[in-house]
Amino acid sequence: MAKILVIDDEQDIREKVCTMLEYEDFETLSAENGRKGIEIAKQSLPDLIVCDVMMPGVSGFWVLSELRNDTRTAGIPFIFLTGRASQKDMRHGMALGADDYLAKPFKTSDLLAAIHTRLEKHAAARQELENLRFSLSRALPHELKTPLSAIIGFSELLIHFGRQLEPSMDEIIEMQQSIYDSAIRLQQLIENHLLYARLRLIEKDLKQQQNWKSRSSTITPDLLASWIKQCVKIHHRQEDLRLKLQEDGCFYMCETDLLKIFEELIENACKFSERGTPIAITTQFTEKHAALTITDHGRGMTEEQITNIGAYVQFDRSQCEQQGLGLGLAIVRMLAQLYAGNISIQSEPKKGTTVIITFPQNQE
Repeated sequence: MAKILVIDDEQDIREKVCTMLEYEDFETLSAENGRKGIEIAKQSLPDLIVCDVMMPGVSGFWVLSELRNDTRTAGIPFIFLTGRASQKDMRHGMALGADDYLAKPFKTSDLLAAIHTRLEKHAAARQELENLRFSLSRALPHELKTPLSAIIGFSELLIHFGRQLEPSMDEIIEMQQSIYDSAIRLQQLIENHLLYARLRLIEKDLKQQQNWKSRSSTITPDLLASWIKQCVKIHHRQEDLRLKLQEDGCFYMCETDLLKIFEELIENACKFSERGTPIAITTQFTEKHAALTITDHGRGMTEEQITNIGAYVQFDRSQCEQQGLGLGLAIVRMLAQLYAGNISIQSEPKKGTTVIITFPQNQE
């Protein structure tokens, strides 16, 4: 049974809402003012809060701000009730972290629909967090330990060789290369984790997003071609590249962000397809959009797997062991959204995958 806190200085509205919620089998708590509401919320940790905006002393905006700044109550879904639903007030409430707005007088059905929607979304978010914790407990230790074990193991061999054995130069170079490759893998893992964390932090902060995008510049097809060829070369797939870049167009965004998108998508295309199968990369430009398409003929994904793409999630890991934490596509999706872009994934198991990213033009 979900527990709902109702905060409203008007007794008749407060009692009406509580009665209606109890009839729907919700447990209710109530507060006649903002200060009391904050106190009850922090003590009882309700599953959802319904709060009036205009109250004497402490407004609903202040209540929301106080609760969002407390880690114990920051994630509780919050619905405003207001008799003055101006656009300015709504934007202010949403900026503080409100989940929904209902104007007084409201219909019982509208309030119940809003409550059920927010509880369902909150439950889904909690489930996602649990899934993330489970994935981290399995994938992260493995991904950290594997390259670290290689670095330590080959380093110990070199020390052992140096003291007791006489290895050939080829053996020494091979071990040095393994140490270097493992260190690079560990570095990429850490960088991806930090980038993902930074992108999550600015998801709802428009000012930080604007600061992030202020580094944007014009990226020409020549620069794109050089990036793509270098990325493919790293995976020894130069012969498989099918490159078709439209010459009379460009992307406008931060170079490091677009390069990151290319690196992750090309790495996936190379990782999940056999050498000797083509990897096609094309760009298309119109007055309104700039589009990037990458197609491979590899392992592919099911519709369910595409839907469940997320950070720290890999599919069929026990059957198809691959390096990585599943952060790549999650980061690509977040970077695309940062620039108001759209990502589409079309895939079929054992036949391949096509990723299409479209950005609006003239973002400057």
